[in-house]
Amino acid sequence: MKGLRFGLFAALVAAVLTLTQQTDFPETVSAGGFPTPSATGGTYFVHIASADNNVSGYMTEIQHPLLDEQPNAIFFVTPVWGPLQIPGVYYEDPFGVIYSDTTKRWRIFSQGAASIPNGAAFNIYIPDSTVPAFVHTATPSNTTDYYTEVSSPYLTAPDDIVLVTQRWGANQVVFNNHHIGVSYDGGWIIFNHDQADIANNAEFNVAVVSKMNRAFQHFTTSANVSGHISYISHPLTDNRPEALLMSTSSSIGAFNPHGTGVWYNTSQRQWSVFNQDLAAMPASPIPIPFNMLVAPQTPVQLSKKEPNPTSNYVLLDHPLLNSNIGALVFATTRGVVTNESPTGVFFSPSTPLSTQGVATPSQVLGQWAVYNEDLALMPDNIEFNIFAPPPSLRAFVHTTTSENVDGHRTILDHPMLNNNPDAIAFVEHSWNPNGAVPGTYHDHYVGLYYDQGLGRWVIFNQDLATMATGRFFNVFVANNMPNAFIHQVTNGNGANGTISYLDSPLTNGNPAAIIIITPRYGFTNDFPVGVWYHPTLEQWAIVSQDGSEFSNLHLFNVLVVTNSVYLPLVTTD
Repeated sequence: MKGLRFGLFAALVAAVLTLTQQTDFPETVSAGGFPTPSATGGTYFVHIASADNNVSGYMTEIQHPLLDEQPNAIFFVTPVWGPLQIPGVYYEDPFGVIYSDTTKRWRIFSQGAASIPNGAAFNIYIPDSTVPAFVHTATPSNTTDYYTEVSSPYLTAPDDIVLVTQRWGANQVVFNNHHIGVSYDGGWIIFNHDQADIANNAEFNVAVVSKMNRAFQHFTTSANVSGHISYISHPLTDNRPEALLMSTSSSIGAFNPHGTGVWYNTSQRQWSVFNQDLAAMPASPIPIPFNMLVAPQTPVQLSKKEPNPTSNYVLLDHPLLNSNIGALVFATTRGVVTNESPTGVFFSPSTPLSTQGVATPSQVLGQWAVYNEDLALMPDNIEFNIFAPPPSLRAFVHTTTSENVDGHRTILDHPMLNNNPDAIAFVEHSWNPNGAVPGTYHDHYVGLYYDQGLGRWVIFNQDLATMATGRFFNVFVANNMPNAFIHQVTNGNGANGTISYLDSPLTNGNPAAIIIITPRYGFTNDFPVGVWYHPTLEQWAIVSQDGSEFSNLHLFNVLVVTNSVYLPLVTTD
């Protein structure tokens, strides 16, 4: 066995005995130019390996607008077992990410070419420009045996919190088929936990997340370890099954040469880090540190009123949306002002969009907007309920392709939707989810329909027009959420009229409710709808915006947005 490099071992062990988890950092720019992180720090989502995205057995291909056609993208991967109580699958092999020049997409691959099982789940984090992220290459000049020294102006302190993911290097010849970690010993290093030599020209994605107030360190101890599992106790993760956690292991003298992941225990209502091969998790006398980052879990909820009578859009101004190019935004018209056009959402980057020849703002710095797909002027004093869910398996972007388009519809493939006719989901067309210009218009009202034969949900055009490829739809799945339900129009609540009243304790007597709706198929609904509160009846209603009448076959998915929807959904005592 090669000798340990960790010369600060004794001092660090002494310090860790009294160390509490670090939960907050000053959000200022240091003298060295460390940027102030944005409210979100980037984009987070969950990827599930399946037969549809498997490549050659040992690779699973990622489809995401911020990664597609981006060979220089830097992002991070953490295996997660059974997110949101879908069946869990172990995946214990060393892994990395690789870009395919053929498909123009990124893939997660097994370093030793072991199969990635279907159902294996991975949390993915794409930092934005406010988070220092770079690629480190192991070369003979910076590598000794099992570790490679990392130099960066942003790695300035022993207590920096760092995430690392292996990537296939342009000049790499040999796989680095080893579980890795990151540590500090007078300088920062990336190391192989089994102390095998690091492959020459191996590359690593590195992000310094120390300044983010959702980053902290977790240490394994005899008190929090049970077998192969170490339970995390932290206000950002306790009682939050929908939290999305990123993790990179470290070392202060002990090694853990096993694949790790994160898992939520519904009985204990805690997240944990665990060894995928069920090997005992080291704890005493030397703990294993884990660098942790938790995706933001505060939903955006607001009623936006923005007079703008000369444009086809309404700008949104919210700290979790501004400059957040990866946000998934949903909008529902509310109030007495009607809008008789299909709507979508778009992101306006810092470059003037007017130069692209589309009816979008002349100069807006990193803001989301709701717009009319047919370019009609947005009515003055229009109001929208806006919802941007926290990152989790529930929220994703669906892209229409030749493989999933069937006539006037596009077929969804998601573990929380497949073979589940009772699922409740919400859909919003996004003009440019990756901020690219120009985006794509979709001048059609859409809805959701369950195809019994396929066992799949589909997004369909209400006017039955052919579904175009290259369209993006934000999708949010609200199965088992206490604040989501299905509303059916009946003779008693509004059939053969233009108003159908909701009758729910979530909305009755609550004029400030933030309500998001999406039509689901019971009958075609090729007209605009919104929500309105009747002050005398003290009830909310779904209203036809253009005077078209409802029938008793019309169905709507309804979400009442409150922070409480992110409390535990499934618990076992």
